[in-house]
Amino acid sequence: RHKKDSAAMMTLLLKEAGGWKSGARPIFSPLRPSQDDLVIGLDPCKENRILVYEDRSQAKSTSIPCSFFKSHSQIDLRCDLLDCGIDICSPDVLARFSDEFDYRDIRREFVTNSVAEEEEGLQNKIHGHILGSHEYAARVHDFATYAAVSRDLLLRWCYPVVPDNLPSGYERHYRYVLQRHYVYREEKKGRTKIGRAATLQGPSLIGSHCIVGDHCIIESTVLGHECQIGSNAVVKGCHLWGNVVVEEGATVQESILGQNVIVRSGAKIGVGCLIGQGCIIGKNVVLPKFTRVTLKEDTDGDDDFDDFDDDSDDHEASFIEETKAEEDSSKEAVISDHDIVGPDGQGRVWTPPFDEFHDDDDDDDDGVHVISG
Repeated sequence: RHKKDSAAMMTLLLKEAGGWKSGARPIFSPLRPSQDDLVIGLDPCKENRILVYEDRSQAKSTSIPCSFFKSHSQIDLRCDLLDCGIDICSPDVLARFSDEFDYRDIRREFVTNSVAEEEEGLQNKIHGHILGSHEYAARVHDFATYAAVSRDLLLRWCYPVVPDNLPSGYERHYRYVLQRHYVYREEKKGRTKIGRAATLQGPSLIGSHCIVGDHCIIESTVLGHECQIGSNAVVKGCHLWGNVVVEEGATVQESILGQNVIVRSGAKIGVGCLIGQGCIIGKNVVLPKFTRVTLKEDTDGDDDFDDFDDDSDDHEASFIEETKAEEDSSKEAVISDHDIVGPDGQGRVWTPPFDEFHDDDDDDDDGVHVISG
């Protein structure tokens, strides 16, 4: 495409994923990020050239310059397309970034500004390629899309990229075997011990040297290597990384547990929780939904540029020594929120930093406004 038209510098991979159907309720795809509200304007007569690209969840309208209707006989506005996050770029894209290096967001600023250029001859054309129903592409944006892509991999939507067909480099260490109901088990490193009357429901993946107790329920879950699930435990829709221990009678639902996490007996972890590496959830603790627990201490995000002195090597050496000392002391001292993790637990609640990025909701006066909703 770039050989035919030098102005065509970029092609975005798009896929139909949800949207509004006539006479039916809206269909939402789990591959869409929770904050996604993408509206794309395409010209199907010119190889799906993108004329509108707006992803502003707070906006109530979409603006289209009137000049676009002079050179484009048809413009399709679509809100059922998923941006897969995969682009085919020409070398001109790198040149644009070198000239305009202050872009904070490729999609919301670079792509949006490029397709909005109105002056003929100076336009950089960006096209869209819509994947077919038999093709798959997606990008992980958050924990929800991480779980959705993992589920699609286990359901073999990405074949031949499936757990039982790993590249040769991985097969030297691991070999997964597909069993009934989309259950994968690792059988090269070491066999997993599964207790009597335990229930395994796919799509699930079980790593090596795992121990699953009696009367457990494992459903739509990924178990890492050397995980231990106690008797009568329930784990549904979760991702457990290596060496995780879930004691008997505990319940974990739709959560991610990092390395070396321990969930004591009788504890209940609600939907959407994220438990960091090495954390311990105490006995009979009920963790609220969407709680994030970590052992890391809060770090001051302020940058003190005044402390840097290019002419002082001694200051730099002392700064490195102080940093190492602080890291050693932080490893020894663990600050735990026992009201959340229990008296025998370890960890504190982590709050994500505030996103200071704000969308520019100013609309162009010289345009056609399409009101949504």
